[in-house]
Amino acid sequence: MAIEQEPGIRIEGLSKRFFRPAADGSGTEMLHVLDRIELEVRPHEFMSLIGPSGCGKTTLLRMIAGLARADEGSLRIGSEAITGPGPERAMVFQDFALLPWASVLDNVAFGLKLRRVRRTEREATALDLIRAVGLEGFEKALPRQLSGGMQQRVGLARALAMDPRFLLLDEPFGALDEISRRVMQDELIRIWESDKKTAVFVTHSVDEAVFLSDRIVIMSSRPGRIADIVEVGLPRPRTRDMEQDRIFIEIRARIWQALGL
Repeated sequence: MAIEQEPGIRIEGLSKRFFRPAADGSGTEMLHVLDRIELEVRPHEFMSLIGPSGCGKTTLLRMIAGLARADEGSLRIGSEAITGPGPERAMVFQDFALLPWASVLDNVAFGLKLRRVRRTEREATALDLIRAVGLEGFEKALPRQLSGGMQQRVGLARALAMDPRFLLLDEPFGALDEISRRVMQDELIRIWESDKKTAVFVTHSVDEAVFLSDRIVIMSSRPGRIADIVEVGLPRPRTRDMEQDRIFIEIRARIWQALGL
């Protein structure tokens, strides 16, 4: 399948600081979260961000999504500055963020409804994606009637329903048990392979990053800086037997070394 060339994401000199109450109650203190990040996300690649807790991975992802502003530096898609959320970017959250009163079908179609897409069209799109993520038969179920893994499938389908160019995933499988997590990894990579949307994926799991990614960005402790960028030379499509491959094992070791562990 030929892939039309599209712009990637360029991040230049990006820094971010937050202010929080001081521990001694004397006022506020500055928290330097990200420091001079320089990064390019290539079109149609699957990139993972990995690093210690608090190193700014989620903050960086939220800035790409347009949900937070930089204090210094810039983020661009092609020549266009990212100044806020946009329809070309969709985010999948760790906590599912589903509408508790809405059915699976209505949750998946929610973004399309906000765009005023006709009901028949948005429901047809939602039904196709519900099948794609393996939830056929659960269209009328409410989130509370679903397992964590099933709820995350709904969140993924909802993001894909918007047909974004950029898929931003913030530890989407972090709350799942190990079996469900591996199932969802396989599901995500299968869906991603079909049209190779540009994906940025935040994770704490080294094995998950290696299995899913084209490149892995390793971040240092706060303030987050880029410690290393690892090219994953494993062929696609990915299969579980690759976890025993020499390349997989060497990349995993390199990441742990870069993390200082």
